[in-house]
Amino acid sequence: MTTASPDTPPRTPVDVMAVIDGARFSRYQWQVVALCLLVGLIDGFENGVIAYVAPALTAELGIGLPAMGNIFAAGTVGMGLGSLLLGVVADRWGRKLAVVLSVAVFGVAALATAASTSLFELMVCRFVAGIAIGGAQPVMVALLAEYAPARHRSTAMIVGFLGVGIGVPISALLTAWLAPLHGWQAVFIVGGVVPLLVLPWLAWAYPESIRFLVSGGPRNNGAVARTLNRIVGEVRYRPTDHFVLTEPPALRASGRELLAPRYRRTTLAIWGVYFFNWITWYLFLLWLPTALTHAGLDIARASQIGALLGVTALLTFPPAAVVIQRVGAARCMVWLFAGGTLMAGALAAAGTHWSVIAVLVVAFTVCGVIPQVALNYLCVELYPTPIRATGVGWAITAGRVGSVLGALLGGGLIAGWGLSGYFLTLAGPLAVAGVLTWACIGPTAGARPRPSALPRA
Repeated sequence: MTTASPDTPPRTPVDVMAVIDGARFSRYQWQVVALCLLVGLIDGFENGVIAYVAPALTAELGIGLPAMGNIFAAGTVGMGLGSLLLGVVADRWGRKLAVVLSVAVFGVAALATAASTSLFELMVCRFVAGIAIGGAQPVMVALLAEYAPARHRSTAMIVGFLGVGIGVPISALLTAWLAPLHGWQAVFIVGGVVPLLVLPWLAWAYPESIRFLVSGGPRNNGAVARTLNRIVGEVRYRPTDHFVLTEPPALRASGRELLAPRYRRTTLAIWGVYFFNWITWYLFLLWLPTALTHAGLDIARASQIGALLGVTALLTFPPAAVVIQRVGAARCMVWLFAGGTLMAGALAAAGTHWSVIAVLVVAFTVCGVIPQVALNYLCVELYPTPIRATGVGWAITAGRVGSVLGALLGGGLIAGWGLSGYFLTLAGPLAVAGVLTWACIGPTAGARPRPSALPRA
């Protein structure tokens, strides 16, 4: 770094976000992305591991399949609560504290899960873990958005979120290796010890939100100046500068506005699509390994097929964003919901031909992951700026309700209808979501205008 002259007068005010947007993407900002990727990896592991150890849990502890659904549901309810609770922590005491608390809870909850011997204890542990899982992701989104220049923001957020995608297949592969040799408890011990080992380093290295620091007033000026100097690569700012955030005032919106006559049809359709799509996705994500082992597959191979789900989701996510922007969110969703319905029927007809099922799981995952991305794009396209955040928030809440229902339904479906019935059930909610998208939203919603439709200069 080059050092500024001590005689240089302070330059005030300093627009913090303008500095970040005008600077190149520095090594320090890539470090922030890497740290978020690490937290996302832990988050993804903790989120996915329960699905892969579930067959061993049911066998060793004598927990029936319907009761296992209560454990899954406790985790999903905790995730919904965590996004609210840790959001408050992040806003009042800082993003860094919220992330460090999440990682600490990951470790403690995983070790407590390994020591659990009853259904109630497992439900409590998964509920607590769910709070951390649900709270960590929104904080990472906010931090990545703040530290990345506007022109690189989408790329930084995608790279950061790859950690969540990597964590899920790691949990599957670790279960396939450890569970047959050392029991399901060993998987949770690893999942608890690793976060606690990295916690001290993470508490030291993880950055605080620069918006939070600026909003704290002059007492944080030294930290703001150091952060901006690391981003621009020279000592350009000092604690004597007046740092400001120039941004439009937040507009208040309520759920009532979403149901105004102009938006009512769209809003109810979006809620329905989120609800039914998340029923299928969580039914598939949480219950697939259990359904396979219940049909006779050993836990190691079931976890390996589950790992295919995670790897496919990871590889599908980045190109999905490009396809959605080119083709249109609603059009993609209609075709993918139709394809997913057909893949669910094919899975139901595959019997116990495990190689065929593995291939179809990959195809079904593609049809299930892209709508997760497309739904967010669709909300952004369909709602105007003043009610956009509220629209997305309420839609995700509808999805959360569907995820809890999917978590609860799987055990009874597998116990009563077997593997084929379980796979066939996946088709129903997807078909409803597709019809709602086609009939109430329209296949061209969210599409990028064709060149011929753009105004001529």
